[in-house]
Amino acid sequence: MKKIPLPMATTVLLLPIDMPAPAVALDYAVLQEGAGGGAARSTSLSLIAAALRGSQGGDLVLVVPAACLSWHQVHLPAGAAKSGRLQSVLEALLEEHVLDELGAVHVALPSPRPAQGACRVAVCDKAWLQAWVRALEQTGLHVGAIVPAHAPLTEGSTEGYVAVTGTDNQPDIVLVSARGVQRLPLQAATVAFLAPPAQWPVFAEPAVAALAEQLLGRPVQLQTRVQRAMLASQGSWDLAQWGLVASRGGRRFKRLSAGLRHVLQAPRWRPLRWSMAALLVVNVAGLNLYAYQQQAALRAERQGMTAALQATFPSVTVVLDAPLQMQREVARLQQTSGQLASTDLEAMLSALGETAQNTEAPRSLDYAAGELKVLGLQPSPAALAGWQQALQARGYRVQSSGQTLTVQAEAAP
Repeated sequence: MKKIPLPMATTVLLLPIDMPAPAVALDYAVLQEGAGGGAARSTSLSLIAAALRGSQGGDLVLVVPAACLSWHQVHLPAGAAKSGRLQSVLEALLEEHVLDELGAVHVALPSPRPAQGACRVAVCDKAWLQAWVRALEQTGLHVGAIVPAHAPLTEGSTEGYVAVTGTDNQPDIVLVSARGVQRLPLQAATVAFLAPPAQWPVFAEPAVAALAEQLLGRPVQLQTRVQRAMLASQGSWDLAQWGLVASRGGRRFKRLSAGLRHVLQAPRWRPLRWSMAALLVVNVAGLNLYAYQQQAALRAERQGMTAALQATFPSVTVVLDAPLQMQREVARLQQTSGQLASTDLEAMLSALGETAQNTEAPRSLDYAAGELKVLGLQPSPAALAGWQQALQARGYRVQSSGQTLTVQAEAAP
């Protein structure tokens, strides 16, 4: 199964079986990337919120104790996951397995959710879980994931383990395997009933370790509640379903934000930050140098055009638009020398006559400022396209509108 990825720093908080209250003590620890588990602490909710608020840690992972969960096997019908009624289907399947009202329990599926067939589901008290999530949100702590302290192992696995938890007055034994999670009071009778295989390891909290060794008749490995919670936080189950906490997309965005903050602030990423800053400075400097060179080339080109204009026409003392002024001076020179310019009526009629041969004579002509309007010419679309191509080669634009043909010089003064 896919494991829940841990951000750079994750706070693991073990929920008690009691409802939220100012005097209720909670066990928690902070997992730092590359540093393993942090020191375990036990204090009130308000003090935890004060210690964690504003920190650069990642998600807050809640761990649900085995005493608050029950596990059930159901068989999902085909198409239940695609019908949009999966929650209703689960409630119907669990009706005979759960003693409480179905509206009072919270149901969770494994990740990824199966499409159909045999499926194991986790069930806990909805009001209790919602109360803790709401209490944490009200203190400014945002829940990222909710995981069980003990979850069934992968289907088909032959391995398993035994966990002994609680106190001297109320010890519990938890048997975890692929068949599920079984929790019973720790007594000689329950040990004989469960009959855990001898090769399975036994983990016990320090307060009940001696009693566990006595009743199980084998050595045990010490494991505190916080150590168990830290291991559970890396499991594959996430009980935060059906809108209990922020959406998975929102939690993914939070993880990305936390990762970005970590890269921007953590000392281990300082060389990368310096390298990126140097690369950015080099790129900005290069762009500025390129822009300066382009501006210098443009200024040089403009100065060359101005010098050419004033050298050719010394009478021009003020240069605003060198190409346009050069064109006007050439046209003026042609007019004063008696030469025809492309914008003159004679030149335009000559070009049109050579192009539009074998056509009817126009009814009227209208000429003004390099624009000739001919009334009475109605060429076909093919002929008009040919005229436009031929006249464009000689520096004229041709348009036809109704019975009027308009010829205009492309460089009219």
